[in-house]
Amino acid sequence: MSSILPDIVASFFAVISTSLLLIMLLYLLKTERQAPHVMSHSKNQKQKLEPAVSIIITARNEEEKISRCISSLIRQSYKNLEIIVVDDNSFDKTRSIAAEFESRDPRVHVLSAGPKPDGWVGKSWPCEVGFQFSKEEILLFVDADSEFEFSALQYSIDYFESSSVDMFSISPRVNLKGIWSKATLPLVSAGINLLYPMKKVNDQKSKRAYVFGTFVLVKRSVYDSIGGHRAIRDRIVEDAAIAQLAKSKGYKLRVMIGDGLITTDWESEFRSIYQGMERIFSDSIRSYGIVSLLNAVLLFILGLYPIAFILGIGIYSTFANNLLIGSNLVSLILNGGLTASVLSIIFAISLDANELRIVKGKRNVGLAPLLYPLGFFLFMSAIITSTIKVSRSKGIEWKGQKFEQRLLSN
Repeated sequence: MSSILPDIVASFFAVISTSLLLIMLLYLLKTERQAPHVMSHSKNQKQKLEPAVSIIITARNEEEKISRCISSLIRQSYKNLEIIVVDDNSFDKTRSIAAEFESRDPRVHVLSAGPKPDGWVGKSWPCEVGFQFSKEEILLFVDADSEFEFSALQYSIDYFESSSVDMFSISPRVNLKGIWSKATLPLVSAGINLLYPMKKVNDQKSKRAYVFGTFVLVKRSVYDSIGGHRAIRDRIVEDAAIAQLAKSKGYKLRVMIGDGLITTDWESEFRSIYQGMERIFSDSIRSYGIVSLLNAVLLFILGLYPIAFILGIGIYSTFANNLLIGSNLVSLILNGGLTASVLSIIFAISLDANELRIVKGKRNVGLAPLLYPLGFFLFMSAIITSTIKVSRSKGIEWKGQKFEQRLLSN
């Protein structure tokens, strides 16, 4: 029995991988089918009186995208708005490009965030600066790399005003360029939809909460009541933090599928993508510390172990000249593990393809799902490196700045 124990253990993990991936795939298909769509909930009927909206754009080194963002907001069918661009200490042409719009449209205002006060991390400080300058009762926080369809605000504010929602967010469609973005974003999407299914987020009885940082619509009174970004100034993943804060205070949160009303870009360069993943993981590591490394182990079992098992069987077959060498029991165990591993790979590709279709808004995703092993490896690596950085207070880099995220126990 002891001689076949390693074969049993090896095949057992292959079966675990298959089972977990199948459960995840079925769960994602179910929850994503239940997710509400903004287009089906908004009548898009232009109201006689459009409530004024203060749009706050935080921008750092976005010279290639800021023009597209501001232009799409100026052209909106919804006209009663002010556009506040807060330059977060950019060292490119972001501010000068925004200033050109300011000179042409009186609704556009360009501000400098200035140095971050002690204790502030991420983009919470420029959000605070924009809020202090704003004057309207409805606030909309957006990212500078976002682009809005002509009726995006009309649809969104129509729903926001006709419902009893206090904070509202819609998902963007994402442009993916290069293998790094195509390998990693599907896992980001799957992680969000697994941990924060929209049905749960929109349920006041559930504690789960998040919003998409590309679009956060909130009543000024609500934002002021929870303390705004000032209350979460030490959180590097500020969008999830402010949603959790609002919901914990009893305010009604609603998240929906954006139906292409907003488009954004995912980072394409390896360094930016990897730092972005470290930023995301650092927030959970901040709470769970070294225990978060178990997530890396889980990712290995799900995405990489089945491939390693098949390679191991291949090497074994090469040297043994016969896969079925040994007892019939050993052959049965190894072939069972091999079958499970093949199914795991099929389920992983299917899961990846499903998430790509959702984030891109396209049915045809080509061969991109085959990059999933690379995505799992990068996720696993980012969890390990961010755990080391947070536990040793080395700081997390993001967009040319370093932010310290301490463990809550420190």
